[in-house]
Amino acid sequence: MDEITLAVVDDHEIVRMGINRVLEKEKRIRFVGEARNGEEALGMARALKPRVMLVDVKLPDISGIEVVRRLKGDPETCEVQAIMLTVYDDLEIAAEAIRAGAIGYILKDCGKEQLLSAIYSAAQGVPLVASTITQKLVSILQQQGDSPQAEGGLKGVYETLTDRETDILRLVA
Repeated sequence: MDEITLAVVDDHEIVRMGINRVLEKEKRIRFVGEARNGEEALGMARALKPRVMLVDVKLPDISGIEVVRRLKGDPETCEVQAIMLTVYDDLEIAAEAIRAGAIGYILKDCGKEQLLSAIYSAAQGVPLVASTITQKLVSILQQQGDSPQAEGGLKGVYETLTDRETDILRLVA
């Protein structure tokens, strides 16, 4: 695999520095930039075109999810793979991020190996979602499976998913 260029978007300097420090010995990953807010992130993505961006959900100007939506909607940056790196262990936020175009959703309390796995997966175009989010999704699907309307209910759920969401659900399963 070629070298992976990586940028980090987080309003906390200590988080950006920590990620840089954790990854500095990784020979296949080159840290190319950082941004404190969404507008900086979009400009950085256009200028540097990193292969992967770690994006915080909550930023001071626009949300990280909106950053991803704009990245994916811009022909200059649509190839950038965005991973949401957040404290929010929330299925709805994760689903919104994936709908916006994020390829990954991991929590800030993850270890180095999970972070590396998410970056390498994203660089290859493979989705990776935090295990706690996956567990919540499985729990919801199992609860629906117990209801008398399960088959119809699940069919309705599947019909509302985009192709990307369906792919991610298959990978998670």
